[in-house]
Amino acid sequence: MPRSTALLSPLPNTHSSREAQRTREVADFAALRAANPNSALTHGLELVKRLRDENAQSALATCLRHLGSILAETGNPQAGLKHVVESETIFRQIGDVQGIVAALAVQATCLTAQGMYQRALRNSLSAMRLARESSLRDDVARLSSGLGNLYRMTGKTQLAVLTYRSGMRLASRLKLRDVYLAGLNNVAMCALDIGDYSRALRLASRALRFCAVKPGAGGSSAMEGYVKHTLGEALFACGKLDDSMHMMRDAYAIARARNLSTVERKCAIALGRIGIHQGDFDFAKEYLDLAHFSAIDTDDRHAILEISLLQAQVVSRDGQAANGWIARSLTSLNSLDHALKMQRREVLEFEQELEEMREDVELGRIKQVELAARLNATQRRAQELAVAANTDALTGLRNRRALSEFVDAVLNKPSREPYSILMFDIDRFKAINDAFGHPVGDHALALLAGSVHNILRAGDEFFRYGGDEFIVIATGRGAGNGVRLAEEITRVARALSPSNIDPVSISVSVGVVYVPAVTLVDWADVMERVDASLLQAKAQGRGCIVGQRLTPASLRSVN
Repeated sequence: MPRSTALLSPLPNTHSSREAQRTREVADFAALRAANPNSALTHGLELVKRLRDENAQSALATCLRHLGSILAETGNPQAGLKHVVESETIFRQIGDVQGIVAALAVQATCLTAQGMYQRALRNSLSAMRLARESSLRDDVARLSSGLGNLYRMTGKTQLAVLTYRSGMRLASRLKLRDVYLAGLNNVAMCALDIGDYSRALRLASRALRFCAVKPGAGGSSAMEGYVKHTLGEALFACGKLDDSMHMMRDAYAIARARNLSTVERKCAIALGRIGIHQGDFDFAKEYLDLAHFSAIDTDDRHAILEISLLQAQVVSRDGQAANGWIARSLTSLNSLDHALKMQRREVLEFEQELEEMREDVELGRIKQVELAARLNATQRRAQELAVAANTDALTGLRNRRALSEFVDAVLNKPSREPYSILMFDIDRFKAINDAFGHPVGDHALALLAGSVHNILRAGDEFFRYGGDEFIVIATGRGAGNGVRLAEEITRVARALSPSNIDPVSISVSVGVVYVPAVTLVDWADVMERVDASLLQAKAQGRGCIVGQRLTPASLRSVN
C-alpha cells in the first residue's frame, strides 16, 4: 500500500533561508557602518572572510563595496580601492548593474582621496552613464554630488554648481533628504571657492537649519559634521571668529565621534588658524598638533605642508623653532612633488626656486607670509607644467602624448566598452596656408577644434594628433553612431569661415573605424586601419567619409 503523502512534512528550503540570513547580515553591517565606522571595519573584515569561504558572491561584493567606502572615509583609500575593484569584478560577473554603478562611485571616492582626479572623473562619468541608461534615478541623484566634487576639485566651479543643482532637483522629487542636503552644502563650498562669502554663509546656514528639521542618526548626523565645517569656514571668511570657533568645535566633535578623519583634520586645521588670528597660540598649537598627526597617518602631504606653515606662525616668536617648522614645510613640499620632478624636465626650475627659498629662510630675509605665497605660486607652476605637457597650445586639446596615456589606461584593458575612432583632417590644408598665410591656417585649426568639441557628448575623447589631423574616440557608440558623428563633424566644418578678409572655406575628410568589445586588440593595427580609411576618404574628394566595422577575427592579437 503506498505511503500517504499527508504524513510527510515539507523540507525547509535551506538555500533560501541561508540567502535571507546573508542579506540580513550585510544590511546589519551597512547599518553598523553608519553608526560606528571603527566597529564596522573590524566586523566587515570578518564578514568578508566568511562570505568568501562560503562563495556567496552577491553578498561578498556588497560587503566589499561597503568596506572600501569605510576605508576611504577613515583615511586608507588605497586599501579601500582594492576592495571596491574586487567588488566591481564580482558585480560584473553576476550581472548586477546597480552594484556596478555603486562600485564605480566608491572607486571614484577612493581615487579622489588619493588625488587621482582624472581617473576618478572617468569612473564617475561611467557610473553616471550606466545609471542613466538603466533608469536608476536614485543613483543618478547621488552620483551628481560626487561628480560635482570632481569638477570642483579640477577648477570647473560653474560646471560643479550646475551638476550639484541638477542632483538637488532630482533628489527633491525623489525625497532623498541626505542627497539634497549634501548638494546644498557643496554649493555653499563652491561659493567659498569663488570668494562669495556672504552667499556661502546663507547657503551653509540654510543647510544647517535643514539638518535641524529632522535630526537623525546614521548619515544625517555625519552630514551635520560636513555642514558645520562649511558654515564655520564661511563665518571665518566673514570675520566672525567666535562664531566660527564654536561651529568648528561642534563639527570637530561630530567628525571625531563618526571617525570622519578628513573632516576632523580640516576642522582641526581651521581651529588652529582661528587660534592664530585670535592670538591664542597654545590653543592653536593643540589643534594643529592633532591635525599634523592625522595628516601623517593618512599621508596627506598637502595637509602636512599647510599645517607646517601654520605651526611656523605659532612658534614665530622663537626664531630657531620657526626655522625648524619652515624646514619641515620645505621637506613636505619636496616629497609632494617628487614624482612630478622625475617626469618633467621643466620642474628643474622649480627645484632651483626651492633652493633659493631655503637660502632665504636661513638668512632670515623673508617673512612667513611671503614664504606661503611663493610656495603657493610654485605649486601652481608645477600644476601648469603637468597640464602643459599633455596639452596642444594652439587648440587647447590634449595632444598625442595624452592620447598614448589614454590608450594605455583605458583602451588596452582586457575588459572595456566598444568604441568608434574617428580620424579627420582639413582638405588641402597646405593650399590654405600657401594662399592665405599660416595665421589663417592656425585660426582654421583652432576654430575647427572648438566647433567639434561643442558637438561631442560627455565621455567622448578629443585629441590633436598632429598637423591638421584630429582624433575622436567615442566610447560606447555603435558603428552607425560613429558614422553619424562623422557626418555632423563634416557639416560643422563646412559652416566655418576662418578669415574675415578673404573668402576661405574649409572641409574635412573623415575615416571611421568601429572596434568591438573584444578581449585585447593591437592599437597600432587599429591606427593603421583608421589611417587607411582617412586616405580612402580623401581619395574620393573633399568632405567624404569612409567607415569600416572590425570583427574580432580581423584584428591582430596582442602578444
